[in-house]
Amino acid sequence: MASSARCRDALKRGLLPESEFVREYLSQEDVAAAATAADYHWRERTWTPFLTLWTFLAQALHAGWACRQAVAHVLAQHATAGTPLEASPDPSGV
Repeated sequence: MASSARCRDALKRGLLPESEFVREYLSQEDVAAAATAADYHWRERTWTPFLTLWTFLAQALHAGWACRQAVAHVLAQHATAGTPLEASPDPSGV
């Protein structure tokens, strides 16, 4: 049986939208379908339900991270992958 630390570390390494974990267990389509089934409505913006969930998972997997650090991490991962997001690293609504 894998320890929770090993599982957390594996998720940290594979937490990209293109990763095998996300493709198999947490696809954009699955998240959108779940949000629709829950009668959640959203506008098409940078921070979709999928990206919001993905950013929250990044924050939860890194003990001590604030929202600002998780947002910066997600933006950096997208930039590194060649798919930069047009978003500010400031997590506030201002």
